[in-house]
Amino acid sequence: MTGLAEQIKHLYDAKLYSNVVALCNIAVPACDNNPEVLGIPHQRAQTLVVYGDSLLRTGHPRKAESVLEKALLLRKCILKPKGATLGDYEVLLDVDIKYLIHECRVCQHDGAGAISILETVSAKARNPRVNMALGKLYAARGLERSAITAYKEVLKEAPLAIEAAEQLLRLGVSGAEVMTLMVNGYCRLRGLDWVQMWMRALGHLHQGEYSDVITALKSLDNKIILRGCSQLTLTIGRAYYLKGDYASAIDALQKVQIFDPTVSAGLDVRAHCLYREKRTKELEKLVAPLADSVSAPMVSPCNRSLLSEATLGVHGPEVWVAVGWYALARSQPVRANHLAARAKNLCLRDSSVEALLLRGAAQRQLKRLDAAIACYRDVLNVAPKMFEAYEGLINCYLAAPNRKREAFTLAATACRKLNHAPRALTLYAQVLMNEPGLTSKAKSALEKALNQDAHFLPAAYLLAEMLEKEHKYDHAIALLQRHIDATPNAKLHSMIGDLHSRVGNVDKALSHFTLALNFDPKNRVAQAGIDNIDCAGANPAGGASKPSPCFLSTPGADDADMSLDVEEAIDNSDTDELDEGEGANWPEIS
Repeated sequence: MTGLAEQIKHLYDAKLYSNVVALCNIAVPACDNNPEVLGIPHQRAQTLVVYGDSLLRTGHPRKAESVLEKALLLRKCILKPKGATLGDYEVLLDVDIKYLIHECRVCQHDGAGAISILETVSAKARNPRVNMALGKLYAARGLERSAITAYKEVLKEAPLAIEAAEQLLRLGVSGAEVMTLMVNGYCRLRGLDWVQMWMRALGHLHQGEYSDVITALKSLDNKIILRGCSQLTLTIGRAYYLKGDYASAIDALQKVQIFDPTVSAGLDVRAHCLYREKRTKELEKLVAPLADSVSAPMVSPCNRSLLSEATLGVHGPEVWVAVGWYALARSQPVRANHLAARAKNLCLRDSSVEALLLRGAAQRQLKRLDAAIACYRDVLNVAPKMFEAYEGLINCYLAAPNRKREAFTLAATACRKLNHAPRALTLYAQVLMNEPGLTSKAKSALEKALNQDAHFLPAAYLLAEMLEKEHKYDHAIALLQRHIDATPNAKLHSMIGDLHSRVGNVDKALSHFTLALNFDPKNRVAQAGIDNIDCAGANPAGGASKPSPCFLSTPGADDADMSLDVEEAIDNSDTDELDEGEGANWPEIS
């Protein structure tokens, strides 16, 4: 007849963890009073390890940590005599018990404690799992050199650990060095030539070269072996998103759900893109099936690491963030802020970029600028190339009193961090264009943006507005006409219609206003332009110099690629004019 310790081990082997906990809650205290309850010390050590692991799996990390530490101490006492072993009662090695203690501390958000217990494992005894955990913990605390060393150790023993390789790329290690660490592990394996192409694409991604990422991954997608791969399509969607092409990102991320409906990754990004594109009906359709998931009990951070992906899918942070963007689109910032906070709590180690972006946007709507600034700064600590964080943070600085100079400095920093991408240059120009003495710098930035991408509409909108303010109507008309020929839309037609009305081309103005209404029957700018022309026909002397509502709005406000409300922010901020010559002191971008 087997003893109590063997029965507990039998329950553990059968994965009946809750039953192990229920039994050990009585048996372990009884053993403290009478050690013979669980037999010899070897059996007691085995039972404590089994009990601690079961507590962790059932969502009791604090108690599990205490039990596992007792097990570790008892093991040391047993193994202290030279040559002593646990024999058949060896459940987990010393390094594995320490890894479990690390998991307990991570679940309690004790990153420093988690690092300290793993660092007690000697360098020679550290397996890839320990090094991977150390790498993530070091990276989360900003210890980049230590993180790089840990990830490199992972690749030495597991060359196809793609997550470790991607983390090295994120930390700035060159793609060539990463490939050198990986290539020896799979060079003799057939059919894995795509790994090198995949890693090269990830290298472009972390360098901010998003067009190269899309080109490389699309070439992989054309290969029969990877056709229909949801992870590949998801990465293409993220590249479009980071590039600022929200419409293409939506299309790519929609394919992910078609390839694999169980995947929740990308739902948050897709919802964010729909929000910025003002496609509220599609956003509502996306989040409708997720409503029950949001109202369901939240999975704890501890259980999140232990549940299967299928169980976790609908409860992941992506779902909460997606529903949060819909709440924000419905002008419910309090609910959006609550959902963002819940999503962030689901993230174990790294801050959720999308959850923080949502929370920052919600705080801005609630006029809590300090809280919004903190959120956007947290995003930039995790993802220093995130344009949306720079945009939101600049909005906050402009809306806050006496922080305009910080907005200028940050806009210049964004240009450098984002490799002077068109939308970064346009953001910089938006901050400069309304300041005396800085319009020439703004104009130069917009021209650089259009030289890089001749079809980048937000830059064209801003440049047309600047030309209109300088009364260079013909130049503005020519600029907008080139974009109408390539990518016609309601905003372009309404803007060029207003310019034609200003120079007296009434017939052309009416034609463009009509085309704008054909694109968007609810376009108020076009309708107001037609009404103004009708009024001017009845009263030729009236309203000729009235500013156009098209040019009073922030350029790009109707275009999802750029939504920075700079004019509104400047109106609410310090409006003292710059001292003479002060413009020369603003940060340069080149």
